[in-house]
Amino acid sequence: MDLATILLLFKSSLLVGALCFLYVRGHGDHVQGLGVLATSFLLQAAATTLAGLVEAHDVVGAGWTLASFAFGLLGYALMWIGLKTLTTGAGANPLSLAFVPPVLLSIGIWASGHVQDNAIRASVFNLCATCYLLACAGMVFHDLRRERLSAKIPLSLALGFGALLCLAIVLGINGLVLSPAVLDVVFFLLIVLFFIICLFIIIMVKERTEADLHRLIATDELTGLPNRRHFFNGLPQQPNTGDAFILLDIDHFKRVNDTMGHAAGDEVLRKVAAAISGGLPSHAIYGRLGGEEFGVFLPGSGHDAALALAELIRKRIESHDGVVTTISAGVAIARTANGISDVMSAADAALYKAKQNGRNRVWLHAEA
Repeated sequence: MDLATILLLFKSSLLVGALCFLYVRGHGDHVQGLGVLATSFLLQAAATTLAGLVEAHDVVGAGWTLASFAFGLLGYALMWIGLKTLTTGAGANPLSLAFVPPVLLSIGIWASGHVQDNAIRASVFNLCATCYLLACAGMVFHDLRRERLSAKIPLSLALGFGALLCLAIVLGINGLVLSPAVLDVVFFLLIVLFFIICLFIIIMVKERTEADLHRLIATDELTGLPNRRHFFNGLPQQPNTGDAFILLDIDHFKRVNDTMGHAAGDEVLRKVAAAISGGLPSHAIYGRLGGEEFGVFLPGSGHDAALALAELIRKRIESHDGVVTTISAGVAIARTANGISDVMSAADAALYKAKQNGRNRVWLHAEA
């Protein structure tokens, strides 16, 4: 495969990728960084176009060669910035340091007089591309700890493989390891790889949108807790012996709304929600059931641990600054092969007893 064909195919893949990024950017959420990625691909397409014109002697002069070199490196710098912004939401100011290597290398290769030396120029370019692609791969893979999207794994692998291909090009240009025929294959793989990188970036955006939609459907907007539907969907239909259900209700909540306004009532709900979610074990299932009522399911906790947890939540809410608020809680433990509705009914009966006996207390139902 001759160089002109390689450059044409590479330019085509970059233009298609840029158009895809711009399309998704105009038709969806979580698109911060896609515009930068589109610009990155367009700059690299411009670089390959100039390289093709220089190769065909349609343009003459070291300035055109330098422009191709600089545009390509700036494209890789923007690729890192765009991926960083898209993946982590980082701001643009500190990321501008990514432009330093392209600027310094462009100045250096011009000042050294090597801008017309194809081997040196291409080696420097592809070594820099290797570093940028490795940085992109590491950044995307590291961000899996913060946001687990399955597309990040193949995306980071594709970026890492791209870095290896760029390094292989450096070795091939300098007559090491690779024959010219194998080097053509490496160039072709790099072209295909840019399609793959574009594909997995778009898949990552789609996965993030779907994950946010799922959170929106499953989350109570006011408190941030799982909503009633999500809570009940997570409960087992047949609890095991020792599973606990805690039903919590804010005391005199209507009085807060009537005397202090709904804004104060909303603040109380958020306060109670924070107290509940902040002290639960990781295996607990919890949520806002509606109004001023909350539920907690504790698999295998037994009555001692369930009572202690309910009491801890009660004390935390009672001692919280702001509007004076208390809660009552009913606790039920599954002791027989009853369904979840039986355990919940028992917790509801215990909650009624807690309110009947003065409120601001936890009550255990004897049998569930």
